[in-house]
Amino acid sequence: MDGIYFSASENGFFIEAWRMSGIYTDDNWPDDAVLLESAEIAEFYEQGSPSGKMLGSVGGRPAWVDLPVEIQIMIAEQNKQKLLDAVYSTISPLQDADDLGIATDAELAKLKAWKTYRVMLNRVDTSKAPNVPWPEQPQ
Repeated sequence: MDGIYFSASENGFFIEAWRMSGIYTDDNWPDDAVLLESAEIAEFYEQGSPSGKMLGSVGGRPAWVDLPVEIQIMIAEQNKQKLLDAVYSTISPLQDADDLGIATDAELAKLKAWKTYRVMLNRVDTSKAPNVPWPEQPQ
């Protein structure tokens, strides 16, 4: 395998073959590029980032660092909206059955549980990301 390098200033990876092929030269190859060890390649180059983390550097070496709070809040807001979309599609046919007076006892219980969940979900404060207390979804 070609050598894989990491540049903290570029916050990215560089392959030795790129330099050999002329894609990078001494003029544009990052001055701070360090050759990665096999364990670093396995953890940072070959894997996606863990939840709530992004690629960064510590001491010029690759490291998983916390996502900025603004990004974590944005992800929590997107998750909340995705959950609410699913709630609305679940409640709609149950509400129709209730409106028509043909809902079974099981449907009425399910409707109440999902409406309660929707209220609790709307109360979720995404500004607490990444420690958002999500309500439990009904079955």
